[in-house]
Amino acid sequence: MYNARDHMNSLLRSLGEKLKLGGLALDDQGAASLKINGETYTLQCYEDGREAYFINRLGFLPSEAGMRAGVTAWLLDRNCFFRGVGPGALGVNQGEDAIWYCARLGLDTLEYDDFEAFLLAVADMSERLRRELAAVPGLETGTAETENTDILLRI
Repeated sequence: MYNARDHMNSLLRSLGEKLKLGGLALDDQGAASLKINGETYTLQCYEDGREAYFINRLGFLPSEAGMRAGVTAWLLDRNCFFRGVGPGALGVNQGEDAIWYCARLGLDTLEYDDFEAFLLAVADMSERLRRELAAVPGLETGTAETENTDILLRI
């Protein structure tokens, strides 16, 4: 029987071997934190699913109403027809006003080379989106701190 976490752990093990890092694996909640080019990403995989999510916090909505409306319009424009968001989508967690970039990855037939290419594409897109957001005056950008520091990978 297919198990998404087992498959993802196999991919992470291969990534660790390539980078000469041992022990890369999901934690008990099915998550792993990776540090790529100084930014923290969370890889989340659910045991009963057939996909994983690669998530990165880009920043926070500005508190000033006019600027907030402008950033929100920018986010909606980017998400419309997936224009300018690569393999993922942008969203806002209203509880903390955080701006997130999230990409979904199908696992059923995923091979290592495609997994690695996906990680790099998401990281590249996150960096581009973060640069665009950083150009907005008063907008605080930055990555999320992770609780999974025991599985932190630096590329």
